[in-house]
This record gives sequence, structure tokens and C-alpha cells, in this order.
Amino acid sequence: MLNWSISCRLDSDIPQTYGTLVTRRQPLYKDYRAVFRSKNRTALWMVSNCYVQSQRMEYINELKSHGFEVDVYGECGKGFLTNEQFLELLPQYRYYLSFKNSLCNDYITEKFFQRYNHDWITVIRGGADYKRLIPTNTYVDAADFPQAKQLAEHLKALANDEERYVSLLKEKDKYEGFFGLTVHHMFCNMCRRLNNLDDYRKSYVNVRDHVENGQCRMPIDVINPHSKNMYRNSERTFHKT
Repeated sequence: MLNWSISCRLDSDIPQTYGTLVTRRQPLYKDYRAVFRSKNRTALWMVSNCYVQSQRMEYINELKSHGFEVDVYGECGKGFLTNEQFLELLPQYRYYLSFKNSLCNDYITEKFFQRYNHDWITVIRGGADYKRLIPTNTYVDAADFPQAKQLAEHLKALANDEERYVSLLKEKDKYEGFFGLTVHHMFCNMCRRLNNLDDYRKSYVNVRDHVENGQCRMPIDVINPHSKNMYRNSERTFHKT
């Protein structure tokens, strides 16, 4: 039996996110049109786990089949980039793809926050409710498009529309991304609870239900999705739909 839960899920007793966005106190001043015009590559994706529950590699291949160019680095692509190589390449790209390995509730990894501050638009594919968690008009969410084809068409059009692209960059730059687990907040929260036990008494009779029950979903935006039965505890972990 456990009393409190700590995880990235917002329904945890002590939510522990991988990063955060903070409104900038001072606006950034830069030549956004020059930034847009300096870009000569489409999308960058850095990935090491190739074939995972979210089927992100299959989704990438579908994007490519519809004429959307993606340069893949890491274990699953052209090899690993040094930090110097990454910093040299990134200004050339219009998009960074932040595709999660699992489509689970509230799951946003540190990579989204770590790479948020660069001059590109992040394309997200995951299981979190991004509209609730991330400011609108600062990213593109694959969930807004039924299939990879529609997303590819949208991104290609946006890449050729200076006004719209610059507008997204400006809106994104109103916020600053910080990544890494905020451990001190977690312990402060725990100490506050320990010192006020009467206000926070709670216990989980079935921890497994809390951790697994319907917290993830299988992708519905790929042409040939895997069967969920190939994954451990699939009947408990994945949504019924």
C-alpha cells in the first residue's frame, strides 16, 4: 500500500514534470524575417529508440512518403551529432520533431523543453493534452491532423508562408523553456505534506490500477498500427478505444 504518488501525471499527489515554460520578463528582439530566410532545411529529428509503442518511426516514414523532408540523426538515422555539430545545424531547420516513444497521459519529456528555445517550430506527437499544458500558437500538434498526410501538407505550406511562420516564432519567444526534474519542488511538496498529515492523508488500495489503468493509448494515425497485444500488460495499460 502506498500513500502518495509522484509522477509526470498531473493527477499524481505530487506532480513531477520534466520541465516548464516561463513567460519572459523582457521580450526578445531579433530579425525574425532574417531567421526565416536563412533556413534551407525542413525538419530535424534526433532519436535512438527506433521501434516503440507510439510507432513514431512508421509515422516519420509516412511523412516522408508525402514529400515532407526529415533528417534523422541518432541510433535510428545518420549517427549521433556532437553538441557542436547540433548547434551548427539547428539554425538551418524550420522544424524540430518531438515525437514521444509512448502515447501516455501528461507525458512530455525533457527534450521538448530542452530544445524549445531555439529558432524553430516544434512539432509534437504524444499522449499529453498539449492545449492544456503548453501555450497555444507556439507549436504544431500532430494530434490535430487525422493522418501523416494532412500534417505533411500543413507543415509544407507553413514552411513557405513567411508571415505565419514568423508569427509562430514570435509567439513562442514570449516563453522560455527550462528542462530537468525540479527535485527541490518535489521535496518541498513532500515536506509540506508530512508536516500537515491531517490535510493530506490518503492511501492507494490498488497501486497497479493507478499506475496502469488506461493511461496510454495505441496510435490511430498510422496506416498499419501494431496490435496492442504485443505489449506487456496491454489490456490494463491502454485505453479501450
